[in-house]
Amino acid sequence: MKERNLGYKTTFIVLLSAFGFVLLFAIHALIDSTLKARLAAQRLELITSVIDTEFDENPLENMILINSADGKEKLELYPIRQNGVINSVVIRVGNPRGYGGYLEILVGFYTDGTISRYKVITHNETIGLGSKITEEKFAEQFQYANPERMAFKVTKDGGDLDAITSATISSRAVIDAIQKAFDAYQRFIVGE
Repeated sequence: MKERNLGYKTTFIVLLSAFGFVLLFAIHALIDSTLKARLAAQRLELITSVIDTEFDENPLENMILINSADGKEKLELYPIRQNGVINSVVIRVGNPRGYGGYLEILVGFYTDGTISRYKVITHNETIGLGSKITEEKFAEQFQYANPERMAFKVTKDGGDLDAITSATISSRAVIDAIQKAFDAYQRFIVGE
């Protein structure tokens, strides 16, 4: 009789464990798909924040990797398409030479290389100084600028762009990152 109860208990424990495993797997799959959808929506929102052109294809699904001009890095390029025609692009680019180290931005370009906008994704710049690279007052000078048609550096270096007071290194880091994205885009459109 004891062996029979032991058999039932063992079967019950095995079935309960299997049910628990299936339940955990289902919960994980649900959470994973929900999280992925949320992250994709956030990435799409970031990408659309630096462009002002219409699109009917999801740029996340069309992302391609392009080489930086020096060939040392791979940059993410998101083509923005309307009716199958690319009308702008967004490039994700980083620069390790911020005052606080590495910073990463998204830069939107029209097809002629003119900047739509940029958005800082990550940075470690000093709060109240270098962190002003995220503010509209600094960023607005880049809108509709074309690095090919101007001296694309800070005025202190003989350029046309204003640096943030007491944060020239941070300002240069953003300018250099945008220039890196622009150079990569130029090489990409000519097929290099």
